[in-house]
Amino acid sequence: FLREKWAEYDRPTSVLITGGAITRKLDGLGEEDFYLRYVDAIKQRIGNRWPIVLQSAPKPKEAAKRLRDRGVNVHHSNMEVWDKRLFEIICPGKARAIGRDNWLRLMLEEVDVFGEGYVNPAFVIGVEMAHPWGFKEVDEAVNSTAEGFDYLMSRGILPRPLSWFVEPASALRGQELPPTDYFIKVD
Repeated sequence: FLREKWAEYDRPTSVLITGGAITRKLDGLGEEDFYLRYVDAIKQRIGNRWPIVLQSAPKPKEAAKRLRDRGVNVHHSNMEVWDKRLFEIICPGKARAIGRDNWLRLMLEEVDVFGEGYVNPAFVIGVEMAHPWGFKEVDEAVNSTAEGFDYLMSRGILPRPLSWFVEPASALRGQELPPTDYFIKVD
């Protein structure tokens, strides 16, 4: 990051800090303080040359202001799936620790802090068709995702679609990906 000259194709566009939600103390620190030590070190070293993107659980307005004031420019609070029933199944930890409705409320609060377009939750595109819980019909799954994107985008949140890849060691191992038609329609 400190090189003076960057080839056009090689220039970084941001610094992403990610490690997921920290629900207990880690190194004696809560989630905000744990990540802020990295934000502080990066800002100290490279200044404001590149925006800092933090990926963690969504924050209440005051906590989001603290992150912003220390140098976080963009916040990713990955929601994974839009459908309320599927959120409970696909994201049981998030559902227990924060809850879907609270997750949404907190992301909306973050828009007031970071600004429109700077709150960017990821959605795992395709997971809403995971068996046996997911949608059975392509159009139902696409409509659910579109509903979520419409809701969020109309409120200043810019979702990031990430294509689902079935990891062999995950709880969803052995799943078949949705048909190609699904991915064409959702795109």
